[in-house]
Amino acid sequence: MKNLLTVRFLNFGLPQKLNELFIKEMGNFDIAKLEPAMKSEKPHEYLVPLKDNFLNLVYILANMDNAMMNFKKRNIPDDIILDSLNDVTVWIMNLYNSTGEVGLSHID
Repeated sequence: MKNLLTVRFLNFGLPQKLNELFIKEMGNFDIAKLEPAMKSEKPHEYLVPLKDNFLNLVYILANMDNAMMNFKKRNIPDDIILDSLNDVTVWIMNLYNSTGEVGLSHID
């Protein structure tokens, strides 16, 4: 699972320093922390109170398949889907530029 999430992150094409930081953080990450969010019908209610930016990012990466299926079910055009994925990279960069941290401060 960690390898899949790392590949997904690296495919964003972010700066090398950020990729290295992600790989380091993923190496220390307890993947079991992700399970409650993945099993929850309301993952935001689990994630938001934790204020764990890296966990937020890992959740988004792990949930990409479900998100893509939901986009397709709703007949959302591919260009809108790609724009949404590009937004994730903007949010990652904003957090990194302001704090030096890799993650997502908001998941909604």
